[in-house]
Amino acid sequence: MKLSNFSDHFLKRGHNLETVISKTAEMGFEGIDIGICLPAENDLLGISRWDTDKAYRKKILELCKSKGLEIPCIVGYNDFLTPGDGYAQREYFICKHAIEVALDMNVKFIRTHINSLVGYGPHPDLQALAPSAQARRGVDLLRKYVKMAEDAGVVLLLDNHFFFTVLEHLAIVKRINSPSLKLSIDIGNLVGHGEDLLPTVRACKDFYVHCHVKDPQVMGSTPLPGFRGIRWGGEAGEIGTGNLIDWEAFLKVLKEINYKGYLAIEGAVWEEKERGAKYLRKIAEKVGY
Repeated sequence: MKLSNFSDHFLKRGHNLETVISKTAEMGFEGIDIGICLPAENDLLGISRWDTDKAYRKKILELCKSKGLEIPCIVGYNDFLTPGDGYAQREYFICKHAIEVALDMNVKFIRTHINSLVGYGPHPDLQALAPSAQARRGVDLLRKYVKMAEDAGVVLLLDNHFFFTVLEHLAIVKRINSPSLKLSIDIGNLVGHGEDLLPTVRACKDFYVHCHVKDPQVMGSTPLPGFRGIRWGGEAGEIGTGNLIDWEAFLKVLKEINYKGYLAIEGAVWEEKERGAKYLRKIAEKVGY
């Protein structure tokens, strides 16, 4: 088992990237996920030195190497569903920039999303459409950026967030049918949609190359906006404190399907991440993963 620190929750709160990298290594993580153009609450792109300065990116790469850290994936924040030329141009910029950063950092995978992470659920113009119709709307734009990834020799990872389930994301990946499009699965969001964790992971085994982990808790029977399962909380809940995920069973399935990717721990509290990492390593040792 390999653990990565999903660093964006720290970076969005103004933490210094170099400090986050050093702390990640100190805590014994094997990798660190780093995002580009981190969006603000108003969906505006956030541009940092990491985004604009190639020399600084080289410095970050050397720092990661010196600390023994791999960068499993670059994190892009796309929205292929929202209509309008402005959003299409925005997505082109994000994809082009993500590919540039990935190549600079010698990273093969770029995590992305088919719909916006700002707010819950789809754009108001899409509310009346069924999920399948919304998916078709996003696929045409997504195909263009998959082609860009193919040409660059990198792989986009479609991550499940609001509105679409993992199995719906899997259907999109199969429909586009490219070696440059695979899946990153957020298991907290998976169970938040009411999907059955273990059979869903098994169904995705041929496309599943990255994983986000957190431990949500049931908070009621009415789903969150944009979700179709139970109501849950603790978006980046500490691993081992929730009540929706059987971690031992989950790691056994990862072993069964021969999953070789990282488990990226979410959250912005170092002590919680450290306890979560220890919790996962203890279970992994128990099940031989």
